Amino acid sequence: MTAVALESRGNGLFALRGDVTQHTVPELLAGSATLWGGPAATIDLAGVDRIDSAAVALLLEWAREAAARGTTMTLSNVPSGVRAIADLCGVSAFVSDGSSGCAPDRNGSNDG
Repeated sequence: MTAVALESRGNGLFALRGDVTQHTVPELLAGSATLWGGPAATIDLAGVDRIDSAAVALLLEWAREAAARGTTMTLSNVPSGVRAIADLCGVSAFVSDGSSGCAPDRNGSNDG
């Protein structure tokens, strides 16, 4: 198991690394307030080693939080495993590289 971390790289760029699973998502949620300090946040997923469906749920929660705070969230270097789970969940458009601010509403449709 690889330790999980969300690191600020400055100018609204954040690097997510390690295992993003049901065991680490609560820690990431608790430490993610720094994402919403500016008008935009780009989350680089290149350092993610292992994922499960909780990783997709985390990204969707972050997108909802970004929208609520008026922050544009963009993803980069999305791993194929995240894409596969998102496809199964019907939210594949949200996790494509360069996607931003798109999160399903409570009815499951895309609002952006």
